[in-house]
Amino acid sequence: MIFIGDVHGLYLNLMQYIDLYCISDTTLICVGDFGAGIVDCSELNNQLEKLKIQLYVVRGNHDMKYMFDGHHNLSNITFVPDGTLLNIEDNHILCIGGATSIDKEYRKLNNLPYEEEDEIDYSVEINYEELPSNLIVVSHCAPTFCEPFNTDSFFADFPNQKDSIIKERDYLANLYSSIRNKVTHWYYGHYHFSRIDLVNTTKFRLLNVLEFYEH
Repeated sequence: MIFIGDVHGLYLNLMQYIDLYCISDTTLICVGDFGAGIVDCSELNNQLEKLKIQLYVVRGNHDMKYMFDGHHNLSNITFVPDGTLLNIEDNHILCIGGATSIDKEYRKLNNLPYEEEDEIDYSVEINYEELPSNLIVVSHCAPTFCEPFNTDSFFADFPNQKDSIIKERDYLANLYSSIRNKVTHWYYGHYHFSRIDLVNTTKFRLLNVLEFYEH
């Protein structure tokens, strides 16, 4: 099982890495910003099918939310609804999609694709008590105690998104606080750099764009 960072519709590049690493007969999990509903992925699906690769996509801010309603899956690409608990290769994986887009206004002004409902869907209910132990969490953005830490200059550049970003990161921090004794690994993307942090006994792994990490 391999986790991959943001793809942003660069499916040709994704296949080049798959060929370079001789990947086949396995499972890939994208941490969001796949380009779902923005760039057609039917040819990618055909290539994955030939290689016996199943790809699961968690929703990012640069994915169209309607793609994750369970009605747009392909033979080898699954768009995972928010709050889903996957069971893959004996691993339990909780998927928390969504994040705030700092470039939404720019995209609107320049007639570029964007998702209005990009943030975490706070209406999704997760029963913490029923979650199994040895849990993996995949989100697109990060809890407050993970990188990136230096947000003052960031908020100065994007003041309109400040409240939304604080809310989503606080939400994930509170979620972790409620289940931290169950979580062994947490994978996320969104911030376009790579980082590993150990918090309590949980390994947090931030994946860069098109970064591959074998679990």
